[in-house]
Amino acid sequence: MQTEFRRALLRSLVAIAGVLAFGTGGYLLLDDGWTVLDAFYMTLITVTTIGYGEIRPLETGGRIFTSVLIVLGIGTAAAALTQIGSLLVESRLGALLGRRRIDDRLKKTSGHYLICGFGDLGAAIGAELDRAGVAFVVIDANDELLQRADALGFITVCGDPTQDATLINAGIRRAAGVVICAADLATSLVVSMAGRELNPAVHIIAMGADSSLEERLVRAGADAVAYPVQMGGQRVARLIIEQLGLTPEDAPGAEEPGVFGYRVKLYRRYSGDQATALPSVGEIVSRTGAVQAVSLRRADGSEIEQPATNLEVGQGDALALLVREGQAASRPGTVPPEWTEEMSLGLPSIDEEHRMLLTLISRISEATQRKSPRTEIANIFDRLIEYTERHFQHEEALFREHAYPDAEAHAAQHRDLAAQVMELNRDRRAVLPANVADFLVDWLRVHIMGSDHRYVTWLQERGVR
Repeated sequence: MQTEFRRALLRSLVAIAGVLAFGTGGYLLLDDGWTVLDAFYMTLITVTTIGYGEIRPLETGGRIFTSVLIVLGIGTAAAALTQIGSLLVESRLGALLGRRRIDDRLKKTSGHYLICGFGDLGAAIGAELDRAGVAFVVIDANDELLQRADALGFITVCGDPTQDATLINAGIRRAAGVVICAADLATSLVVSMAGRELNPAVHIIAMGADSSLEERLVRAGADAVAYPVQMGGQRVARLIIEQLGLTPEDAPGAEEPGVFGYRVKLYRRYSGDQATALPSVGEIVSRTGAVQAVSLRRADGSEIEQPATNLEVGQGDALALLVREGQAASRPGTVPPEWTEEMSLGLPSIDEEHRMLLTLISRISEATQRKSPRTEIANIFDRLIEYTERHFQHEEALFREHAYPDAEAHAAQHRDLAAQVMELNRDRRAVLPANVADFLVDWLRVHIMGSDHRYVTWLQERGVR
């Protein structure tokens, strides 16, 4: 509509300029005594019907020309004003009717997603959701971006998504999710907190650029943090692999195909709580959904082929299992526990880091259960490794600051646990999903409820809170 209005205005201005040029040229031709300024001024007062009188006496030909110029000027001006006025009324009326239609659609919409920000990323997300038939509402304070969304037929709400009133107008209380496409962390944090407060059940996805800030978004209320740059890089890599005539399965490090629908997987018993009862070969076979145990390698290097089902699998042992493709992958293993006050150590900074570790472990478990792509699970695992390293560094800094006597022994546990996590990350294609979940849950339980309780008592006795 704005383009059409600009075209009409330009045509009107050209027509008026043409009338003025026609009148000026006509007076110059009628009488050699006219100057350009006199001819233009005479044309102007004639077309506008001001009626100051003739600048120079006009003969019959001049008066006939002036009469034609008056009719032409008034007609041109009337036509221009009519066209512009019509477009203005039509535009205003169309906007009001369109806004009313959008409001009616918004009132009937539920179970939808809110896209906060309609820049390049928000527009791409909206286009994909629209193709998939997923209902959504676009929120943005930029009129130009909203006009783009309106032109695509999307439901829009004009306003700042950090304001509760804007989110409520967009139907946050009956929405299924919120996608935050903000460029800055502050906006993402505020929208996450507001969305979680207004609808505790809503699924919030925030965009991130720095994985070290992810825990802040999670604490603020985000359920998931996506990294567009990283995801774009993975997409480019896949295009390169396809261009080379390869498939992801052909890439180095990809899992080898099974034989006759079977493959061999590992189940490792990493070092954990020594008080935990050791499982038998039969229990592990049953829990993982394997067909049978092929070999048991003890921590001392000895190996037992076709181990008996009643043999115990000790700490550091590894069990090779024959599994049917697709069957064992569906066994989730130990389900990560919910955070409880019993897990709290009384040090807020450490407790927040433990909550984040539990969140990342839960995400790995959930991604494994829903059979997410390996790249998604690998990304979560990488963030778990990165966050674990920073958590250990924080703990060891507290040890040094307060001269904890068992600092070296505790740091050695850190190194041992980090090495096991790295080993599991390296071998995750060969390790059963149930094994991954079992290890991570057991690792977190031992870390929080075991060794960490000892140093926290020491620190609290010295006034650390």
